[in-house]
Amino acid sequence: MGTKDTLKMNEQRLIRIVRDLLERSGDRIVLCHSDLATSGQEQLAPLLSIVNAAAVNAALPNDAAA
Repeated sequence: MGTKDTLKMNEQRLIRIVRDLLERSGDRIVLCHSDLATSGQEQLAPLLSIVNAAAVNAALPNDAAA
């Protein structure tokens, strides 16, 4: 399995986790975000874009969101 495959699998897993969180949440989810890690390095992780996409798709049926 290559690096691209591993990254894609990790992204799909993160999407499933975020969708599950959104489905189980009440009125809202508070997401704290920082552009910098505790070490001062810039964070380039995809979490914010995945959360935004999942929030848009949360109201759609599972088959339409895929």
